[in-house]
Amino acid sequence: MLDQSFSPENFQKIIDLENRKGNYLVGKFFPNIVEIDNAIKEEKQRTIIRTKRLTEKDFTADLDVDIPKTFDLERLRENRDQILHLELQKISAEIDQPDYKIGIECDITISDKPVYKTTKSIESILILKQLQYNLRKIYKVKQSNRFSIVNNVKILLSDGFPKIILKTDIKGFYENIPQKELLRKINNENLLTLSSRRIISQVLREYNDLTKNTTGVPRGIGISPYLVELYMRDIDSRIKNLAGVMYYARYVDDIIVIYTPSDSISPQAQKEKIKVIRIHPTNSIFFGFR
Repeated sequence: MLDQSFSPENFQKIIDLENRKGNYLVGKFFPNIVEIDNAIKEEKQRTIIRTKRLTEKDFTADLDVDIPKTFDLERLRENRDQILHLELQKISAEIDQPDYKIGIECDITISDKPVYKTTKSIESILILKQLQYNLRKIYKVKQSNRFSIVNNVKILLSDGFPKIILKTDIKGFYENIPQKELLRKINNENLLTLSSRRIISQVLREYNDLTKNTTGVPRGIGISPYLVELYMRDIDSRIKNLAGVMYYARYVDDIIVIYTPSDSISPQAQKEKIKVIRIHPTNSIFFGFR
């Protein structure tokens, strides 16, 4: 069973993964550990030098530095892990509080649409990274590959047979996702833990407080693409299963549908069928046809 918890152990995995990507979170948020990390690096250097059987004189001449006192590498690592674990325990306990808030804010300088971001605290980074992992692993959600879609369309159009091509996009994609239906889907399927669902609901409440609205997900927040893809899964399936559809693909809010021509169904009728696709009678996704 997948461990979805916001635990010190899971946060440690996130920090290690981000470090391998070149995002040194420890250096940004745990200055008391940075000194130990530097000592570990120095000890690793000395280990390499000793392995090469260089003398202290050679070592000093090559690197033009004084040789610091040799530390025990294993002891340094144990000390570092203990301190970091204590810090992560505090973060985990804070997140576990019922009144915990991530803290999101709106930025209108990035694009022509409002973009939302967290306050960049270590708590918000770790909790959203863990939640992204939970959503990705539980629901297997991911965005389509744009280049794969383009190649597939080229192949389909190269056979010389007549086809009807419909291009459309979803108006206000992030802003028009029905929250109630999204949350109902998540809660009914009961695949995410209560803690994960609580954080998702809390992020949406903060977004609602900023927008004075109860529709949409915050564009720019790390979990939003996963929530959008999860909601759109049923809509994608319904369009794929429409009569005459031979190919369907969506990249974020851009959609392409390829039909086989039919005497019984006009292109306009096909457009209307897509227009009325909805998950719930009171919540529609609006398409802007081109």
